[in-house]
Amino acid sequence: MIDVSEIIDDPDFAVNYKVIRSKGMWIENRFKIAKQKILNFYGPVQLASPKDLGQLPEGGRIVGTMKFFCKALNELYVTHEEDEYYEGISDIVLYKRKKYKIVQISEWSANGFCRAFGVLTY
Repeated sequence: MIDVSEIIDDPDFAVNYKVIRSKGMWIENRFKIAKQKILNFYGPVQLASPKDLGQLPEGGRIVGTMKFFCKALNELYVTHEEDEYYEGISDIVLYKRKKYKIVQISEWSANGFCRAFGVLTY
């Protein structure tokens, strides 16, 4: 396998973007955000291709899907349990004044990167 991890930080390919990371809990059948932070990220961002979209469970959703690359699997998150009280909800990526909700993460650690798909939210 070819390790392309150094491309993730290469200024010829990478750009700055922000990630909103939130976690919360269910209270009276409603999800309440308890903690939220904004993180700075740096890595390649690409428009998702038709081939990429075929790999997503919601493959019919073709408008506004972007790929965000990072070095490690646990840098971007989809909804997951934090502990017995908190649940982490999918990260929201802020890129070019738009918000993208992370819907799937693919691990390519043998090649030195992970790929996350974000869907445009309104």
